[in-house]
Amino acid sequence: MDEHFYNDLDATLEQVWQRLGRGVADRRSGMHTVQLASLGPDGTPRVRTVVLRGMDRGARLLRVHTDRRSAKFAQIAERPAVEICAYDPRAKIQIRARGLAEVVTADGAEPAWAATGSGSRVCYRAPAGPGTPLADPAAADPQPTAPAHADAGREHFSVVLTTVARFDWLYLAARGHRRACFEWREGGWQGTWLVP
Repeated sequence: MDEHFYNDLDATLEQVWQRLGRGVADRRSGMHTVQLASLGPDGTPRVRTVVLRGMDRGARLLRVHTDRRSAKFAQIAERPAVEICAYDPRAKIQIRARGLAEVVTADGAEPAWAATGSGSRVCYRAPAGPGTPLADPAAADPQPTAPAHADAGREHFSVVLTTVARFDWLYLAARGHRRACFEWREGGWQGTWLVP
């Protein structure tokens, strides 16, 4: 592995964005599926695995999708503070992104829906929302739809956009681990090394 970032904060921040971008584009990347933590109604954390679907470096945005009927949707709408954690076991790199999220529905989510493949769209066609109790687990199995119904489930689809305010980077290396944080301040990223 090229470790040009090992002792270089600017190169490390570049790695953060490159690796997250690869997570969006490559389903085999260790950073394609990430953990999203939000706060439940009682103030305790809730963590779940989601797929990293988009990134906009200029706007500091990370994008995932969710079902509007999910507890996650309601939790984020009520308390927008979230953290996303990505870990690539092959590279031994962890990236945590903390910020405020917003849930986007209707027309605002249309471009993401249009880019979502049919295999992913089927998740939003379930007759009940995620976490609903079932007597028979097969009742939630995906049902085929006719091409005329390609938008079936669209009303349940939403986007979660997280505006990142802080990154925490951890690289596990035999010669010495490296950890850094980058905080968005006064229109730019301010980085510092941390004790791993």
